[in-house]
Amino acid sequence: MSRSGPSLFDRAGRLGRICALGNALLLLALPISWTLPLLKQTAFIWLESKFSVLQGAMTLFSEDLFLFLVLVVFAMIVPMLKTALYTYLWFAPFQKSPRLYFAGSVMAKLSMIDVMVAAVLIVAVKGIGVGKVAAEPGLYLFSALVLFSMLVSVVTDISAKRAHLA
Repeated sequence: MSRSGPSLFDRAGRLGRICALGNALLLLALPISWTLPLLKQTAFIWLESKFSVLQGAMTLFSEDLFLFLVLVVFAMIVPMLKTALYTYLWFAPFQKSPRLYFAGSVMAKLSMIDVMVAAVLIVAVKGIGVGKVAAEPGLYLFSALVLFSMLVSVVTDISAKRAHLA
């Protein structure tokens, strides 16, 4: 607690506190998940390759610069900025600043992490003439982080509205 008053975290209930702490962990977990294999492509018996989010972005960089920029900005940079803003909103002294919460809400809408997953899948499947594609553990982790990030956005908005009324 600071001289400006308690934080949103201090005012939140159990679910809000769990989401706040989890949101702070997202700052580490999201970049880690970008390096883990999402898909495994197998062609014939002996040819196998795995794809991560970063590898998919690098592939797009060499094949389609516009799509690369859209995905990096809206699927990596904006989600990280949103997560950093929500971490600030949770742990800084509580502010009745609608602009910050509005910015978080807009960033939550612009965060297209799920679009990146779809794009990586398209890039991976696009090159396959023969073989199969299998999900890797990174895809499940990445999907769980996406869902948790959405939950954090909703809980942050609800907690802030309740704190404004208090």
